[in-house]
Amino acid sequence: MSKAQTPLAPFPLALSFLRKKPLSREELREKLSRVGHQEEVVDEVLKKAESFGYVDDHALAEILLSECNLRGKGPLWLEQKLHHRKLQRPVIEVVVALALQSAKKNAQKVLNRHYPGSIGSDEKPRAYRRLISRGFPPELVEETIEESLRQEL
Repeated sequence: MSKAQTPLAPFPLALSFLRKKPLSREELREKLSRVGHQEEVVDEVLKKAESFGYVDDHALAEILLSECNLRGKGPLWLEQKLHHRKLQRPVIEVVVALALQSAKKNAQKVLNRHYPGSIGSDEKPRAYRRLISRGFPPELVEETIEESLRQEL
């Protein structure tokens, strides 16, 4: 086998994956397994990467929570993103609970950006669709829109 065909050693390969973007533990496991590394080797690489702080599911979840808040997304969007990134259920539950605490404020920011001043009653259906599509729960959307309509009066 020529040098060009020799696969990278598992830890340097893991680092090359992590240089591109932060990965969850399971995402890195899948990538290393897909390349053909044995499960025991992958487990050792994951332990080493975690010991250096290169893989940290909690930190990744917090990064995604910050992205959610900056982009005006709701907790349902965040939950879907965390599942997609293969984070464990307990981590997802904690971070989604944190997102729910700021969800009303984020929904209000979205409404204020798209409907300066207040929402007219004729704009209510469109505002509802906008917030739902951004991952806010229906009950919170209704409550936020109703408060905005009351402010108009």
